[in-house]
Amino acid sequence: MSAARSRMARCSGRWRWVWTAGALVLVVAVVYGRVVGFEFLDYDDNLNVYENPLLSNISASNLLRFWQKPFEGLYIPLTYTVWALLTKISSFLPGSHDRIFNPQLFHAANLLVHAANTVVLFSLLRVVVKSYWPAVGGALLFALHPLQVESVAWVTGFKAVLYGFFSLMTLLLYVLHGNERETGASSSSGQWLLFYLASFGCFVSAMLTMPSAVVLPLVAGIIAIVLMARPWRVVVRELIPWLVLVAPVALVTKGAQPDIQQVFLPTLGQRFLVAGDTLSFYLGKFLFPFRLGPDYGRTPELVLGDTPWVYLTGLAPYLLAGILLWRCRNAWVWAAVGIFVVVLAPVLGFLSFTFQDMSTVADRYCYLAMIGPAVFCGWALCRWPGRWVVIAPFIIILITFAVISAAQTRHWRDSFVFNTYALSVNPRSWLAFHNLGLWYFENGQMDTAIAHYERALALKPNSFKAYNNLGMIYDRLGQKDKAIESYKKALLIKPNYPLVCNNIAVIYKGLKRYDEAFSYYQKALALDPEFAEVHANLGNLYRVLGKAEDAVASYRQALALRPNNVELANDIGLIYAEEGRLLEAIDYYRKAVKVNPEFAEAHANMGVAYKILGQTPAAIAAFRQAVAHDPGLVEAYINLGYLLSSAEGYAEAIQMYQQAGVLSPDNEIPHYALGTLYGELGRDREALDAFQRAVAANPDFGPGYLALSRLFLRTKDYDRAVEFADRAKKLGYADRDQLDALAPYRKR
Repeated sequence: MSAARSRMARCSGRWRWVWTAGALVLVVAVVYGRVVGFEFLDYDDNLNVYENPLLSNISASNLLRFWQKPFEGLYIPLTYTVWALLTKISSFLPGSHDRIFNPQLFHAANLLVHAANTVVLFSLLRVVVKSYWPAVGGALLFALHPLQVESVAWVTGFKAVLYGFFSLMTLLLYVLHGNERETGASSSSGQWLLFYLASFGCFVSAMLTMPSAVVLPLVAGIIAIVLMARPWRVVVRELIPWLVLVAPVALVTKGAQPDIQQVFLPTLGQRFLVAGDTLSFYLGKFLFPFRLGPDYGRTPELVLGDTPWVYLTGLAPYLLAGILLWRCRNAWVWAAVGIFVVVLAPVLGFLSFTFQDMSTVADRYCYLAMIGPAVFCGWALCRWPGRWVVIAPFIIILITFAVISAAQTRHWRDSFVFNTYALSVNPRSWLAFHNLGLWYFENGQMDTAIAHYERALALKPNSFKAYNNLGMIYDRLGQKDKAIESYKKALLIKPNYPLVCNNIAVIYKGLKRYDEAFSYYQKALALDPEFAEVHANLGNLYRVLGKAEDAVASYRQALALRPNNVELANDIGLIYAEEGRLLEAIDYYRKAVKVNPEFAEAHANMGVAYKILGQTPAAIAAFRQAVAHDPGLVEAYINLGYLLSSAEGYAEAIQMYQQAGVLSPDNEIPHYALGTLYGELGRDREALDAFQRAVAANPDFGPGYLALSRLFLRTKDYDRAVEFADRAKKLGYADRDQLDALAPYRKR
């Protein structure tokens, strides 16, 4: 009976966990669910995801690139690998070729992983605090606090939530390992070793997701020694292999973000003040989570310049720590504070990092640090079990946090709403002005865009990106001199800026200043040999100069870097076709349509090549594919009409010519081709109508007048036949046989 009861209890416990986990996921979905319908933001989503050339051209080599070296200042290959997987899934969704990146899918990933993190933290707290409902309370605090909104609602915030998942799994598995090892319950099966190896694997994964995970050994040590009362010597021995891996990750991260990139570098003493101010800021936002935003503008320079307040905010955390050392002996309080501070340590300001040039503080940095408050919450609810004087206020706080978080998500809906809100929080946010300038530029409001970039430059005069984008606007407005001037200002600030070199070269090419264009393309490639767009643009320049072999070589280099770029493959095919190398051209057209079967232009070009080779069935099949994927391709319909008429498919050929005429009524060619076919079929009246439409579309179309002359001669309307023959002759389309045949009918 006792064994049966034990099995029933375990089964009941599992179902209880499942129902609780489901409820936690449901709460997360209710509070944050609206983010699934949001768009990408121009706040790094473009850089990391939807304009990332390595993701838009997914290939084994591009995926390997993320693992070989840092990308955009961070070595986070696992994060980019997951994004690549989401991009691949996105390609199978409806309308994928019109929009290769589906923002809803990426937002859903953020939401699902955050929900998973809440469940994992609940499981961790269950083991640590050894009480069910307090663990639920701690997990809900983690899930619902408004500081978590940025990581969940922002696609690029996926770095934080994915890092959070592997970090929480690391801690959970390590705690389970400790339990198994200390109790010896599974020593014979070695289950404790499996837990340890799994936790170590998750730790490695966490560091490959975000380098901030280097602090996990310290967090694991705090939980194991302070909360689980494990022998510190044993814990240290277990964590030594983890610490060995920390050094290379720290070195790679620091190498990708050297101090030389920072505009202002505080002294050692000043860094302690900046770190203290950062902790004061986070404590304030934790207790009073209002006016949260993406850019607080709290740079070290600004903070240190705000005297005497910096001494208050900068020294307050150290004074508070001293008071705790003097008065507090509670291990749970120290563990909660220790976890919070340790997780934040890499971004407190002791070490410089790229984002610090804009702000030392950011909500997303608190994502995993919220484990500390969750642990404290679990302990507090355990200490006063069933006391409504504690539980009731806690529930009210959770509901308040949920309402604030749900309301806060709306500010992340799209780029315009987001950046407008960012300015309401920090009116001196140069980045918000910059991004709003980009939004106005993309929406054709050039004057407003220029005004916003000028505001951005007034706040940050060394913003090379603002000068670059101003150059783009002036280029779009046709003010080439101003565009070049802006681009060169960007280069003065950042001489190693290959994008600006490319942009200047494009303008010089358009101005036919080919030598200067070539020089800037070479500079861009010297700075970034993997800049595929520059290779492609250099190919375009070689093509204009008539250097076909050099053009193909440049296109091939670009295609090697972007193997899924169908336009590049199509361009190489066109060059080969121009040189008469039709079979090689067809090979590249096939590469293009293999990547994108709906690429109508490549199908049409393939049809032209087959047509020249005399392979009529293959040409017809290619043109059919072209019009199937792009019903507006007039030339494809004309070619289909020609090929079908030569294959005696007259009825369908007529339909093709008619469709081309409908699509392009001002194009004389389909009308002329249709009239010719009607004439061959002896349908003179319809031929007459078609030829008349041809010359109406283009009054200088000599072949149309000549065709009308022949038709009128055949129908014995000699006066009109003579009239149209003479008009054709004036346009340079004289037909001696036709003129001789009409000679007897000319009036003297």
